[in-house]
Amino acid sequence: MRKCSYAVAMIALVVSGCSAGPTPTPSLPATPTAPPTSQQPLSPTPSAETAQSSSPAPSSTPTPSADLEKAAIRSAAQKYSDAYLTGDAKTAYAILSARCKKRLGKSQFARLVNYADSVYGSKLPFKTFSATVSGDMARVTYTFSVKAINQTREPWVRESGRWREDDC
Repeated sequence: MRKCSYAVAMIALVVSGCSAGPTPTPSLPATPTAPPTSQQPLSPTPSAETAQSSSPAPSSTPTPSADLEKAAIRSAAQKYSDAYLTGDAKTAYAILSARCKKRLGKSQFARLVNYADSVYGSKLPFKTFSATVSGDMARVTYTFSVKAINQTREPWVRESGRWREDDC
């Protein structure tokens, strides 16, 4: 029993990544404004004309493109997880970011994936999934039926149009 607990703990460590701490989420720059001119009021109160011509407040409803991005990230994350948990090191390694590939050699990564295969050996579908996208970066949270391998705010990056796992 202790051997099994150790194995689950090792897989949780491996799947959760080797980062020393949380990676800061990039913040979006503030919208630039033009400097005041003699024709613009210096007060923060907009004129009636400005108020009427201003754009509507952003909607909290995801746009179709945001939905497509999240679907693409989910697909990549599920493919990575399936490959990782079933011992398909070649496929899982191909989904790593360039940064992670520099940090983890193929043979080192293959040992981790083979160990995961020895513990799980089958694909585990996501129970839940969410992603927060900011440009070419995303933070992804997904859960499995095995809580030890759940991922919280896992970093993903878009490289050459494809989403890559960046938790190394």
